[in-house]
Amino acid sequence: MTYDKQGNIETIKREGLIGGADYGTIDDLTFGYTGNQLKYITDAGPNVALATSADFKDYSKVTTAEYTFNQNGAMTKDLNKGIVSKSGTSQLDGISYNVLNLPREMVINNTEVKAKNYYTYTATGTKLKVVYRYDPNGLMMPLLGTTPEQDGLKPKSMTDYVGNKIYEDGVLKMTLTDNGYYDNLKNTYYFYIKDHLGNNRIVADASGKSVQSNQYYPFGMAFAEGTTTEQGKQEFKYNGKELDRTHGLNWYDYSARQLDNAYGRFTTMDPHSENYYNISPYVYVANNPMRLVDPTGMDVWEIDEMGNIKNRIKDKSQDAFYRVNNEGKRIEGEGTSMTFAYGTIKSQRVQTINVKDAEGNINPEKITIFEVKGDENASNLFNFLINPETNKVEWGHVQVGGAKSDQNLIGTMQKENHSSIGSYALGYEYNIRQSDHNHPGGPTSTSTPSESDVNNAKAISDKFPKASFNIYTLPNTPIPFNKNSDYIKPAYPGAKSGRKQPGKTW
Repeated sequence: MTYDKQGNIETIKREGLIGGADYGTIDDLTFGYTGNQLKYITDAGPNVALATSADFKDYSKVTTAEYTFNQNGAMTKDLNKGIVSKSGTSQLDGISYNVLNLPREMVINNTEVKAKNYYTYTATGTKLKVVYRYDPNGLMMPLLGTTPEQDGLKPKSMTDYVGNKIYEDGVLKMTLTDNGYYDNLKNTYYFYIKDHLGNNRIVADASGKSVQSNQYYPFGMAFAEGTTTEQGKQEFKYNGKELDRTHGLNWYDYSARQLDNAYGRFTTMDPHSENYYNISPYVYVANNPMRLVDPTGMDVWEIDEMGNIKNRIKDKSQDAFYRVNNEGKRIEGEGTSMTFAYGTIKSQRVQTINVKDAEGNINPEKITIFEVKGDENASNLFNFLINPETNKVEWGHVQVGGAKSDQNLIGTMQKENHSSIGSYALGYEYNIRQSDHNHPGGPTSTSTPSESDVNNAKAISDKFPKASFNIYTLPNTPIPFNKNSDYIKPAYPGAKSGRKQPGKTW
C-alpha cells in the first residue's frame, strides 16, 4: 500500500485465491482523488470469479467521477457497485441521507441486480430496520424518493434490530451475547474466538467445533477460503461489526459510518474530523489497522493530562479512551487511545469522600472512578492512563472481589500526590486483592513509597493479608512495596519531597 500526505490510500496490491488451488494477484488498485474525496479507482488485477472472493470489482472502467459526494461529505454515487439512480441518460444520486448523515435510501443498478435498500434509525442513530427490495427480472430502474409501496420492486428480506435481538422477515433469528450469539432458529449457542482487534476469527459451537473461520486483509476484507455457506453463517466479523453483503454491498456497519473493506475507506466523513486536520476524514484508524480499531459509535471518554473527563460520547458499541489537550482536542500518535469491547467499563462515577490532609484535617474531595471488568483490561487501561507523556496526576488501580471475580476499580482525584482509590475501596468494604498507583513524572519521579503509601498498605494488609502493592513510575514497570518498606517522610506537612526513612515496625 502507498498513501498521499493526508493518509489517503494511493495504491493497494493484494494476493489471494483466484480459483481451485491457485493463488495470485486479486487486486492491483490505483486511486484518484479530488482533495480527500475519492474520484475513481482502477484495477489492473482481475475480477476474481470465485463466489467467496470479496476482491474489488472494477465494473465502471472509467477514470472520471466514479464516486461523488454531497455537501456534507457523504458519498452519493459508486459506479463500480452500481449505486446510482438512472433517468434516461442521466446518472443521479444513489444514496440519500437523514439528518445524522446515515443512509436512508440506497438504489443499486448494475448488471447483477436492480435493487433498493431502506434504512430506519432512532433519533440518536441506532439502527432499527433495513428493508431489502429487488426486481427478480432485473429490468426495473429503482429511484430515490419512492416508498416500498411505490417502487415496483419485490421484497427480498427485512431485518429488524431490537436491542440484542435480530429478526429476519418477522422471525427471531439470533440473540447477540457478550461472547457470541444464540441461534433462535436452531436453538444453539455459538461462541466467538477473537484476536487483539476484536475480530471474530473463529465461530464455534458448544462442542468446540468450528463452523466459521475468518481471515482478514488489512481494513477487513476477508480471504476467499471456505465455502459461501460457511461465510454466510453469521455476519459479525471484522472488529465484531456487521457485514452487509446484500446486493453486493460489502460494507461494515460502524454505527456512525460505513466502511468499504475492498478499498479501505469510510463512505462518509469523520464527525470529529476538525480534531484531525492533518489526516483525511475518510481514512480508517489513521491507516493503522493492524493495531487499532475504529471508535466511532462507542462509549468514549476524552481525558486530559490532569485526569479531567473533558467529554463523554454515549453509545452502545464499544468503550474507548482518548487523550486530549487543554483545548479538548484529541492528541494524535501512538499510545493516545485505547479501545475495549462495549461493557468492559461497567460504570463511571464521581464521588465525594473525606480525605485527611498533611495537617490532619478532614476535607471532602471528589474522586473519579471507573469500574472495569477483567484484570487484564484494567491493567491495560491503568498503564494507558499513567503514560507520563500524556499524564501529570496520580491514578490508582485496585483489584477487588474474589480471585476469579475480575472486578477492578481505577480512579484519580486529579492530584499529583494521591489518588485515594485504595482508601476508597477499603472504606467501602471491597475485598482487596491488589492495590497499585503511579508516581507521575516518569523516570525522574521516585519509586520509593511515601509515608502515606506504607500507612495505606498497613491498613489494607491488616484486613487483607494476601493483598499486594506496586508503584509505577512508567507504564508496565511495577515496583513492589509493602507496609514495612522504606519510605519518604515529607520535609514538612504537604511537601512533595523529604528524607528516606527505614521501614516501620508495626
